[in-house]
Amino acid sequence: MAEKKWSDYWKNYKTSEGKKIDTGKKPGPVFVQRKEPVQARPVQASKIPSSRPARERRAGAPASSRQAILLAAFFIALIALSFLQYRSAQFIKGLKYNVTNLTDALDACSSNNAQLSSSLGTCNANLENCQVDVSNKNSLLSACIMEKDTINGQVSECQGDLTRVRNDKNDLQVNYDSLQELYDSCKDDKSSATSNYDRLLSNLRGYAAKGKCCGTSNSASYSVQSNDIVCYADGNGTYSLTC
Repeated sequence: MAEKKWSDYWKNYKTSEGKKIDTGKKPGPVFVQRKEPVQARPVQASKIPSSRPARERRAGAPASSRQAILLAAFFIALIALSFLQYRSAQFIKGLKYNVTNLTDALDACSSNNAQLSSSLGTCNANLENCQVDVSNKNSLLSACIMEKDTINGQVSECQGDLTRVRNDKNDLQVNYDSLQELYDSCKDDKSSATSNYDRLLSNLRGYAAKGKCCGTSNSASYSVQSNDIVCYADGNGTYSLTC
């Protein structure tokens, strides 16, 4: 609604008696002040010359007062109407501004809602993939736990076997030490027996050589070669008998 200015109302008021001024705008409502007719009062002829001006002044005063009051009321109403129109125009302008802002905000919210819906769909798809991945990993974890339990059982068995082997090793070490002592003792006995054997063998050979072999042939000397006794007839190495 276009706002009307006070000058437009004033021009319409000034031209209300039949004159119109082209202002280039649509004319507003025309208010015509109607003048109430003044009723003539009967006046005596003898008093007309002396009292006529006073009566005219008294009759014209109330009409002028009413005109001024009506004109003031009209101006006040016109000002109030203009103020209301101004306030209404400002209010409508504010409403249009708010509607425009709300429309823009609604469009932005709709766009954000579409983007969020797309993001939510992507998140839901990723969530489903994660849930499938978690299920697979839970299955692998269960298999790993079972394998761990199996390995722990095998480790326990191996630890038992290791304990038994260590005990057996300790027993074997004790037996080995005992056998080593016995071996050392047997070795000493063997050395003593070997020495005795060699001595007895030498005595036996000497006895055999002198008494049984070379002694009978009057040999000058003898020697033992393996199991044979060689008797020498002289000191030059000529042997005469082998027993």
